[in-house]
Amino acid sequence: MRVALVTTPEATPSGIGDYTQTLGRYLAERVDVVPYLPAGTEGEGWCGLEARPVTALGPRSADRILYQVGNERAHSFMLEPLRRVGGTVTLHDWILFDLATSAFPELERGGWRGHLAAWRCGGLDQRARWYDAIRARREGVSSEARAAGGPLLHGWHEPEQGGRWCAPRAGIAKGHGAAILELDLHLPAGHRLQLEAGGSVVARVDGPHDGLVRADLPAKATAVGLSVRGVRAVEGDPRPLGAFVRSARLGGAQLDLVAPAALPVAGPQLSDARFELSFQRPVVRWADAFLVHSAAVADRIHEDRNAATAIGLVPHGVDPTAPAPGVRDEARRAVGWDEPGAILIVSFGAIQEHKRPEPLLRAFAAARAHDPRLRLVLAGAPRPEHLDLEGLVAELGLEGVVRITGWLEEGEAVRWMEASDFCVHLRGPSTMGTSGGAARALGAGRALVLSDLPEWREFPEGAVRRVPVGGDEVEALAASLNELGRDEGTRAALEREALRWAREEAAWPLVADRTVELLERMPAHRTARRSLLQTLNKEAQRNAALRAERENQG
Repeated sequence: MRVALVTTPEATPSGIGDYTQTLGRYLAERVDVVPYLPAGTEGEGWCGLEARPVTALGPRSADRILYQVGNERAHSFMLEPLRRVGGTVTLHDWILFDLATSAFPELERGGWRGHLAAWRCGGLDQRARWYDAIRARREGVSSEARAAGGPLLHGWHEPEQGGRWCAPRAGIAKGHGAAILELDLHLPAGHRLQLEAGGSVVARVDGPHDGLVRADLPAKATAVGLSVRGVRAVEGDPRPLGAFVRSARLGGAQLDLVAPAALPVAGPQLSDARFELSFQRPVVRWADAFLVHSAAVADRIHEDRNAATAIGLVPHGVDPTAPAPGVRDEARRAVGWDEPGAILIVSFGAIQEHKRPEPLLRAFAAARAHDPRLRLVLAGAPRPEHLDLEGLVAELGLEGVVRITGWLEEGEAVRWMEASDFCVHLRGPSTMGTSGGAARALGAGRALVLSDLPEWREFPEGAVRRVPVGGDEVEALAASLNELGRDEGTRAALEREALRWAREEAAWPLVADRTVELLERMPAHRTARRSLLQTLNKEAQRNAALRAERENQG
């Protein structure tokens, strides 16, 4: 069987890319694999195989076409061949917000094209939620943040002599009864400024411009948004500069341009609603069959399509670590861990709000009140958008017992897993994707505390402790940390089950065998199959040719 594997280049940093490269090497031992990459990158090759441009992918290029799709902007190029020729999709995430906003930039820009794209990508309900997020971005700030005081909402750089630069998007609180906004500003050439209030554009001016801009404000408006297009980078200044506002009067009152803004420069973004905007329809509607890592994602696909859709369940692959007695000690030496007697807990992956760092730190602090031997390592790069991570560590008195490693290569992350006494992996909200990090921790033979999510139910019960998301999360998490910290026998039992699952269900050779088996049983891509009318038409042409040949032969 010849399989066209549509994926990203080796050089593109991606968890799904790493997964595909490992799987691809095992698949190549079983079937003929031909990698197809984005146009312009195919000359690089892929895992020792000659790669081809995805633009060359056609109905007869292979017996099966397999896409590796997740919530990554680099995967947006896959939509065109998926629509054009179809194929089987390994769907790593249900929420495809990042992919969709990369493929359809109008989702970020708004306007009627954005409305149409949101409807096509998510249906009417998601289009309505998308519009709410776009409107919140335009208005600039929530009522709660607006009530915190000050006329400047977001999008304002630090004050300078004679005025203040705004970013490409900025906000001003309207104030009760204010009907007119006047701005004295400098707008560079090539820039266009729009003032938006109450869901409509109330003024527009093109640069270059120096002087007053006046706008009448709708009574229903609660804020005025400044939107500047055409912003270009300025050499030596990394700030995105929109317009330089020298003074502002709202309802006749002079605004204080030195006052701090209520929110950071970026302000509300469409991405704030990412977990409510799955935007999965282009992938789910155009694919002919699916491979998934969890029954929960399979159920979502069936709800969006129909019960007859071909879906196969494949575990996330792992490399089981042999249960040698010195693995943990060797890994601790490799990462420089030198606290004998401490219980090492490792949480891995980029530190973002949806990975629950705050509940974890609060639960860890509560658990340490009962067991001071506990230590926590956050093995990943800090990327919180709103959480003051270091401030929270200080508030909880955890300096010296919590270590933040920063960004790690995959091999370094695995060594920290192997060095740990047990691991923690949390999510909420989730993209409904099976976690490669959680699978690797189990493959390393480590007990795992994880969030009780539907898409993670495939992980073996005997190897994990599940905690709720929200509600009693901190209490349940603290109890699990204490249980596994004090009970070496329980940890050992969970480790044995983790390694059994890794060897007997999720080892890469088994995953590759299962993938090939499912591809052989599943329907081919739709463009490789002739319709009944095509078949009848070709048969009629063949019969007509035979009749003509007989008549010519007399």
